[in-house]
Amino acid sequence: MHKILIDSLSYKRKVNEKYIFKNLNLEIKKEKGIILILGPSGVGKSTFLHLLNGLLKADKGHIEINGFNLTDFNSYDSNKFWSETCNLMYQNFPLINWLTCEENIDLVAGNKKIDNMLEKLNVKDVYNKYPGDLSFGQRQRIALVQCFLMQPKIKLLDEPTSALGHDDKMKVIKLIKDITEKFNDLFIIATHDRDLTNYADEIYEIQNKALDIVSN
Repeated sequence: MHKILIDSLSYKRKVNEKYIFKNLNLEIKKEKGIILILGPSGVGKSTFLHLLNGLLKADKGHIEINGFNLTDFNSYDSNKFWSETCNLMYQNFPLINWLTCEENIDLVAGNKKIDNMLEKLNVKDVYNKYPGDLSFGQRQRIALVQCFLMQPKIKLLDEPTSALGHDDKMKVIKLIKDITEKFNDLFIIATHDRDLTNYADEIYEIQNKALDIVSN
């Protein structure tokens, strides 16, 4: 069972001291599934994922994920948290440019069989190319394959379909659904794309510096 607890969390931008979140409370207890975080650009979706991943520290409040207390950076092993519990796929889907796509994926894949995954996302033909030779959509799908293969069971995805057309987008979300069923992973997806809502188990929307439940 994955457990995420956010209690009275507040976070403000360092530049202008304006709050993005204020007194945010959230409790999630799920074995697996897909949770969507909706909202327009600039509302705080990426910031929310960065807080969940321990990359940003809240100004006030408490965040706990599967027993890791993220409130105090000195109270937990961040490398252990990122490598074993919770990882984030950034919005700009970074890959190491001097490694081929195959070498990028080999960094996390080990001996896992990935041909089926590459075929489902239609990137098997670019597997031996360098990231700089790919389109944005191809880079995004390769980065998704890499993320899917990582060990952590909680996966945070920041706009994972932003560069994809409708057909490729549907392939991605269906593959995510398959992964949750087979491996009990929990995906928390920040997106403005409401096409994904039909596949979500829970949906939240960022409004008034907090998260409002849309459906569960």
